[in-house]
Amino acid sequence: MKLFLTILLASLCVIPVAAQNQQYTFFASGTSVVKLEAILHLKNNILKMPLRGSSTELPNGTADLIKDLSITDSKGNKINYEPVQKGRWKLSRHASPLTISYTVALDHQKYNWDNYGGIDAVSYVNTDGIFGTGYSFFIVPDSMNATCNIQFEMPAGWKAATPWQQIGAAAFKTKNTDDLLNNCFFVGTHLQKTLKVGSFEVLMAVGGQLKPKAALFEQVLSASIQQYWKIFKRAEIKKYLVVLNEGNMTDGDAFNNSFDQLIKGEVNKDGMISWGNILAHETFHLWNGISMYSNEQLEWFKEGFTEYMSVKTLRKNGLINDALLLKKLESFHSRYWLASNITSRDVTLKDAGDNKSSNVFLLYGG
Repeated sequence: MKLFLTILLASLCVIPVAAQNQQYTFFASGTSVVKLEAILHLKNNILKMPLRGSSTELPNGTADLIKDLSITDSKGNKINYEPVQKGRWKLSRHASPLTISYTVALDHQKYNWDNYGGIDAVSYVNTDGIFGTGYSFFIVPDSMNATCNIQFEMPAGWKAATPWQQIGAAAFKTKNTDDLLNNCFFVGTHLQKTLKVGSFEVLMAVGGQLKPKAALFEQVLSASIQQYWKIFKRAEIKKYLVVLNEGNMTDGDAFNNSFDQLIKGEVNKDGMISWGNILAHETFHLWNGISMYSNEQLEWFKEGFTEYMSVKTLRKNGLINDALLLKKLESFHSRYWLASNITSRDVTLKDAGDNKSSNVFLLYGG
């Protein structure tokens, strides 16, 4: 009986241990190089910068732009390491927590990132500051999924636009490591505005020559999320970041809670069916793809139906006329016919999602 009471009392007196979270500080003093410092908790002796693609010039992807990596244990003792394949570093011994510091050369625009999905999926700089993705800047433990705190230290007049929970003037917290890595952010002198509907908000960050066009972007985003909210009346995520900048081509990339769009050429109402459709399309993915998802591969519905809803929403909001709507619907049919008869002739609509990049016309036109 005494043993039982001792065990019972001991269990009642256990003090919960606070979850270990990773701490990052992002130092930006310009658009040439950034410095990062971090206090990390590890389960093994491997650090990594996840490899999403590589090239002959950069076999380890974005990890090859890391310079001056220094690692010390909690007592300040240096820990040696050696680079291993696929953006990993093997430490000479295990230590946790440990402190790391390194710099990232902002030279991403000098290289070809087609295997990553383009420069909009990596990092670039412009007159307003620095665009980045988590997996292009943050070194993380190999097998530790924890919340992460990020503090941005920036020049006066700069601000940070991120999809993460804001916990300070320039401090943010992620839900886990994946939330840190698979999202984008922008730091600089960009124009920034928050659009709200219900309990959901979209943070819009516009940089470079596109800043004077911010009102047009706001018109499309605000009208779109208002329409989608009327349909679904809820959203699984509370905050979504949209970054807009000029580029050498019109392209974009979607992440967990964020989206980046590069736009080539003049932005005006006449081009709404192009750049506006992309904004409406990616915003609808907050519901068709995030709030609604399936364990099955259903890319035909995720992309095809989203494409239909985006153009329908533009028309419903009066942002395009009937002639443009019919022209867009005609293009759906043309893409589907071309894919089913030529480019993806032997592929079913459902199976097309197994190789998305090779069956774009089928998925988006079907």
